[in-house]
Amino acid sequence: MGKKTRVTSEKTLVRTQERYFCPHHLLLCAANRSQTAAQSLSSEGGRSPGFFFDNLATITFSAFAIEAMCNAFGERLIADWKTHEWKSPVDKLSLVANAAKAPYDSKVEPWASAEWLFELRNKIAHAKPKKLNTVEYLTPQQARAHDFKVVFPKSPLERRISDNNAQRALNVAERIRDILGSKLSHDLRFELAIDGAMGVTKLRD
Repeated sequence: MGKKTRVTSEKTLVRTQERYFCPHHLLLCAANRSQTAAQSLSSEGGRSPGFFFDNLATITFSAFAIEAMCNAFGERLIADWKTHEWKSPVDKLSLVANAAKAPYDSKVEPWASAEWLFELRNKIAHAKPKKLNTVEYLTPQQARAHDFKVVFPKSPLERRISDNNAQRALNVAERIRDILGSKLSHDLRFELAIDGAMGVTKLRD
């Protein structure tokens, strides 16, 4: 007699996962990673090559993150948000902060630093070419020590791309996220202040 074949019936499960994507989380992550890279040391113990550009990325992404927050929070807190999307980042941040019952005052932190950051971001985005000159007066001994090395003169904008300003930019972006998030209901906080996801598994019908 042949062997009996055992028939099994496996049920199919359906796994559904959901996430409310908010771009400001993406941008804040980029700013954080750039800040970490800027502060890292090379194998020789000095500053890692390219730290200036990591600071530039931290500043830029932090500014982008705040404006993205305005769009995300504004869409959920202000009924006619579409009519405000054309406004400046400062105006949008003021609207969102007040709607979240976090009174906006440009003379008080973190709003003062937010306006500083938007101003710096605009300088970066709309920078124009500029001829730079430096003049040094050297003794013969200093000239020999200098060895006629070429040193790139820095523009006023480049001088603002510093460790301190990068840290300030990131701090204000994270602080605004936390302040606005603390004013929301639990459901909105999960969507806007936390980059989270949820999943459900059930039997297929």
